[in-house]
Amino acid sequence: DAAKEYSLENDGSTTRGLRVSSDSSSRHNERGLKKSGSKKGTSGLKKESKKGFKKDGMNLGKKSKKASQDTKPVERQLTVSPAYMWQSSAWKQRFLVGESDLAIDVFEETLDKTSEICGADYGYSATVFDHDGNQVFQKSVGTLYNDGYSTIMGNPGTPTEGWDGDTVFPLYSNSKVMAAIVFITSVVETGLGFLDEPLSNTFPEYKDTRVGKITPRMCLSHRTGLKLPDRRTGPGEDAYYTCVRDESKDYEGCLKEYLLKDEYLTMEPGEILSMEMLANPPNGVYIQYNNTPFDILVLIILKKTSLKNMGEVLRKYVTDPLGMNKTTYDCPSVLSTSEKPMMAFGLCSTSYEMAKIPQMFVRNGKKADGSVLLSENNVREIFQDNHNGGNPLPNAFAGVAASCNKVEHDYDPYDNTGPFVGYGLGTMMPTGVKGEWKMHMASVGGLWLVAPNRFAVYFGHYNAKGYNRELDILNKFERASSFKVRHDGYIVVNETTGALESAPGPFEEITSCVHGMFIDNNEVYDSAVSVTC
Repeated sequence: DAAKEYSLENDGSTTRGLRVSSDSSSRHNERGLKKSGSKKGTSGLKKESKKGFKKDGMNLGKKSKKASQDTKPVERQLTVSPAYMWQSSAWKQRFLVGESDLAIDVFEETLDKTSEICGADYGYSATVFDHDGNQVFQKSVGTLYNDGYSTIMGNPGTPTEGWDGDTVFPLYSNSKVMAAIVFITSVVETGLGFLDEPLSNTFPEYKDTRVGKITPRMCLSHRTGLKLPDRRTGPGEDAYYTCVRDESKDYEGCLKEYLLKDEYLTMEPGEILSMEMLANPPNGVYIQYNNTPFDILVLIILKKTSLKNMGEVLRKYVTDPLGMNKTTYDCPSVLSTSEKPMMAFGLCSTSYEMAKIPQMFVRNGKKADGSVLLSENNVREIFQDNHNGGNPLPNAFAGVAASCNKVEHDYDPYDNTGPFVGYGLGTMMPTGVKGEWKMHMASVGGLWLVAPNRFAVYFGHYNAKGYNRELDILNKFERASSFKVRHDGYIVVNETTGALESAPGPFEEITSCVHGMFIDNNEVYDSAVSVTC
């Protein structure tokens, strides 16, 4: 019988779902159960004839060979904890099933109002996907954009009419996740290298140096420990950028001369900025967020792939497979080219092309046609925290980000533990409203966002009003949407046979800030995201 043939080791979880029945059908293996005497299944389950099922202190007891006439139905429902509700990226592994009802009407209504800024009609474009990556909304509003606007060159741009979802504009920090995708598809997925491979493996001349310990993961998560060069042109421009923007200079030579030296390290490679360091910053500032080390990836990628330039790499591994024909490193307003790309902020694209990135993520690495661009494992790598629950940008720079927070709204601006719960590979991790968010923002260029197993969004804009308006849309949208979760099955005892059986658990509604898991700062949020004319 089932209780005699199966048992489950305690894994410390209070929310893992079980499917168990008295027969030996394939449902056992689908739910990770191992039948005694069988070689299939998982190591977490073992043959145990004495203890019966035991899960988190719940012992269903040893069942006798013949069901007792006095057997009464016993329901053992496993309640979904707030933490497991919030961490929607792990629902599948925890046998949880989600249900979404997206408030697209609220999204559209708020988007329509967004373009009305300070008496002008600024352009915004948005695309929304459901939990399966199906497009459920796409719209552009407004008409104005600041053509040529550049924070690099201090150019305010020219107010121009004609904005739509196909308008080409610089992505700025939305380029960071593309750097992760480009590296992984060209080097990791092809077997040419790996994320934790030290620089000295590819360039042996760095074998006995501290910078030789720098890895691609560190470059993509702001943990190289290198100095923070000023990327702006004019007085104060860092020597690295002066060099790389000189047509007579070699890109690799500039990196090796003005960045890849031990003397430019302000922290040890891989080190995380601690609260103690924030009180006495080792590099004179209290941030680790650093654009320049992303360029180190160029040396590694070109060396390993033997391709000519990053434009060729981008087309071969990312933009051609995704059908993103206007996406390029040749982006004049940020002084980026395919030969000398600014990997952290140098891409140009369109709103509707970039929407294919969060769509791919919410589909766990698959393109719209179902073929694979990234393995599920590498999607998880991009979304894995590398800052122990903190963030390379402290609150003064990170902004509000979400109306649900780990701390009250008046948190210390020098603290880096406010609205974020981590930073992945070119990926910010705010708390979200009804579940985790994986995203990145940019002062110009909009933002992308994935709420795993719930929805995905891309916003595009090219104006100087920042991303706060888009965050406001997301806050109102997620609060108005309904998200529910349930266990795939919970255990009951059959009243007639006495056998253990499973049945779907009831759906539980996820509340804003996830049942008090985070502090609700919504009352002060609207004023925090307002735009000053």
